[in-house]
Amino acid sequence: MPAEKPFEVSVEVSSACNYNCGFCFAKNFAAKGNPSRKELQMVISKIANEGIDRVRFTGGEPLLRRDLPWLISFAKKQGLFTSLNTNGSLLSKEKTRELLHCLDDVLISFHSLN
Repeated sequence: MPAEKPFEVSVEVSSACNYNCGFCFAKNFAAKGNPSRKELQMVISKIANEGIDRVRFTGGEPLLRRDLPWLISFAKKQGLFTSLNTNGSLLSKEKTRELLHCLDDVLISFHSLN
């Protein structure tokens, strides 16, 4: 019996964040820094080539990456369903317009009214 493929793969595009939330699991990751666009392009291609249908862009705060729209567009062109985990603080009207054509799903952390 062939092994089942994952439903989705999360890709940490950056360990940087503009907040310091106590609940954040990403700040405890061993990997720090930002993978290059080329490295992420290879990972995204591998995900698509393995027949996995979905990719989730996460971090740190992925919107701190200037090339995030390019990466998400690249994933979309590979036929992937694209998701973004963000704290939402950097989602301006301009950024939203920039991502609208290539992003299928956005998850915003909301843990306090403060």
